[in-house]
Amino acid sequence: MKKVILILALLFLPNLVLAQEKVQPVELWFFRQDGCPYCAQAQIFLQQLKTDFPNLTIRDYEVSQDSGNAAVFSLMIKAYGGEDVGVPAFFIGSSFVDGFNESIGNSVRQTVEQCSAVVCISPGQFLKDYKPSNVVETSKINISWPWVIGGVCFLIVVVAIFVPHKKVDKNQDLN
Repeated sequence: MKKVILILALLFLPNLVLAQEKVQPVELWFFRQDGCPYCAQAQIFLQQLKTDFPNLTIRDYEVSQDSGNAAVFSLMIKAYGGEDVGVPAFFIGSSFVDGFNESIGNSVRQTVEQCSAVVCISPGQFLKDYKPSNVVETSKINISWPWVIGGVCFLIVVVAIFVPHKKVDKNQDLN
């Protein structure tokens, strides 16, 4: 009986250890500007962070030379509820931070560690789920097209009946 328990323990023990060591993929979006000294420091930091966390995917966006990247950055700021955000900026899971110093680097590292342990939403998904408050979804507008077409036809008839028309006399000389 002891041999059976020992064999079962040996069979399931590696699975338990692997389950505890499972590391979640982490996606970080990094926005920077060429010539920015803090951005350069942040890039060096991110290279080391990527070495420490092989599960980390870094998406690097340069915003001063690429208007598309600048537009994505603007949307990200709005989606995350930020205002007056500068570069460098880091978006991880449902949080973001801008600027760079040792404290910010530690905060980014801590967030990457947390997201490595539990599944965090990717910034891309966070952006995809973002709905600006001033935009109305067209699927929520209920338009009955027959009523619209009927209303337009009614307006045409009313204009045709009630708008005065200039009568043309056929006998009048056109010269």
